[in-house]
Amino acid sequence: MSERLGPIERVGGRWVVGDTEWEKRPHLEFGAEGVLRHEPGKDGPEPVPWGRFMDLHLAATYTRLESSTTLAVLSGGKYLGRRTCSLHGTLRHPYEPWVAPYGHHARRYGTSELVLAQFLVSLAFEAGPARRLGDPRWMAEAVGRLAPLRVRKLSAARAAVAEVVRDLGGPAE
Repeated sequence: MSERLGPIERVGGRWVVGDTEWEKRPHLEFGAEGVLRHEPGKDGPEPVPWGRFMDLHLAATYTRLESSTTLAVLSGGKYLGRRTCSLHGTLRHPYEPWVAPYGHHARRYGTSELVLAQFLVSLAFEAGPARRLGDPRWMAEAVGRLAPLRVRKLSAARAAVAEVVRDLGGPAE
């Protein structure tokens, strides 16, 4: 069974987004209560409860270079730098946009795994409950079923993820 799908990977029994080994960059953790934002230089993670999210989406680039500020400057803005690798959505109470950047792994993300990871976050959230993303067993099963797939069309990726989300249902109580 696979331990990763694009920027999403299992580290020490936790499911995280981003490179946890690069200490100077942030990473995110899907926890039972919500998303935990780990920032360098902060005392502990900043939690955002699942109930505050109105929507949730994953943004990523294929390579670390594409997510760098240097390339953003050199490309004249064609690449948007660190904001290209983020988990983002809309929060309620108060209503506000939320963007949490994460550090890109040294490895390249393949097209299939990147698209499948993006759909996994969005469709799992839309199907509800959002806390399934914080259920380690649910995520292990979902990632294990999606990681071996190689899709060529967005519609096929969306359909594959929708089937997995539907088959797995909600998190274990």
